[in-house]
Amino acid sequence: MRLAASNKNDPDLKDTKDYIQDPKFVERSKRWIVIVDDEESIRMAVGDFLYDVGYQVTACADADSMLELLSPPEGSIDGEIANLPDAIIR
Repeated sequence: MRLAASNKNDPDLKDTKDYIQDPKFVERSKRWIVIVDDEESIRMAVGDFLYDVGYQVTACADADSMLELLSPPEGSIDGEIANLPDAIIR
């Protein structure tokens, strides 16, 4: 799993502007899966597979971190719903 980042010192990472224009990145950003598992090796294996087949993946070690990830940002309007993933794998 690789996150979009801008780092001119790392030749493996593209500039953020290039990511936004990359059709694979645009397509991947439309499909989001959250993985929740306490075993890092399982999170990495499943996450790498899903990323390779075209999903944006976020891995969480426990339910508390997943709930924090999915909760609305501070200062949001009461009743506002946070962005929800297409699937959660537990």
